[in-house]
Amino acid sequence: MILAADNHRWRKLCILMGRPEMADDPQYAKLSGRSKHRDTVDRIIGEWTRTKTRQQLMNELSANDVICGIVKELPEVMTDPHLFERGALQEVDHPHLGRMTIFTSPLRFEGKPARPKSLSPLLGADNDRVYGEELGLTRTEIAELRERKII
Repeated sequence: MILAADNHRWRKLCILMGRPEMADDPQYAKLSGRSKHRDTVDRIIGEWTRTKTRQQLMNELSANDVICGIVKELPEVMTDPHLFERGALQEVDHPHLGRMTIFTSPLRFEGKPARPKSLSPLLGADNDRVYGEELGLTRTEIAELRERKII
C-alpha cells in the first residue's frame, strides 16, 4: 500500500520510480489530475513495484517519507509473530478440528486479551435447539423431517 496523495510525497514517489518528470506533468502534478488519470498512474506504479519485493519497497518508501505498508496475504497474517505477541491471534485445541489459530477480540481488560469462552460450534450443532426452541417443533416432528430428508 502506497499513500502519496499529497503533492510533496507524490514528487518523492516519482523520483524513486525514476520518473521525476511526472511530478511536474500537468496531468499528474495535482491530486485531481492523478485521480482523473488513475488507471495510468496505477499502471505506472504497478510496473515499478513489480521490480522489487514488498520489503524492498517498504524500506525504500519509508526511508523517503512516503507513507506505505505491506499488505499481507492471509497465511502471512495467521502466522505473524507480532499478532501472537499482542494476543490478536491465539492457538486453541478444537475437539474436532484439532489445533488451530483464531482471531481474538480487540478488547483488552487489564491489558490482557480474553480467552474465548467457547469454540465455534460445528455446522449444524445447534439445529435441534433451534428447531425446538425457536421453531417450536417437537422431537417427533424433527425426526420426521429428518426421515423425509427435509432437514
